[in-house]
Amino acid sequence: MIETTVLRLLEAAASWKLGIPGSREGMVAEASGLLGAGRSEPCIVTIASLYSDAKAGEVDQLITQLANELGVGDEFERNLDLLAARRVCRFVIDGDMDERELTAWVHQHFGHQSELDLLDDIAEFDDNWDGAVAGWGTQSVNELRPKVRAAARGILDSDLI
Repeated sequence: MIETTVLRLLEAAASWKLGIPGSREGMVAEASGLLGAGRSEPCIVTIASLYSDAKAGEVDQLITQLANELGVGDEFERNLDLLAARRVCRFVIDGDMDERELTAWVHQHFGHQSELDLLDDIAEFDDNWDGAVAGWGTQSVNELRPKVRAAARGILDSDLI
């Protein structure tokens, strides 16, 4: 199992690959934290010092090197979507995104047919949220919020790679 701090860097890297805004800054922050914790792999050092004007191809190449250096290259590529979903769930748990944004993102990105039941639950919560806002739903927004947070926490507690 990969340590949580390294997993957070991989989540940020997967988010970059999927074009989620703020991912470059997230990678730099996570890599810098790893340096502060004593990690010194060459790709971690390079990512921690990434300039904002680094070309996308260079960043992509660094991410591939990072995954290979950490010994998770194949798993990383297979789990890009789920790693990015973990990062978005973390935003909700940390208070950087609201539950509605998470449900909409998951529903748009995964639909109701993902590889993870909890993601399918979150997509269903998005439908329920629509109903709550429109007045035809069976659950209120206040009833949905803790359910969305619980699913997000469950995703963060799951082992991906």
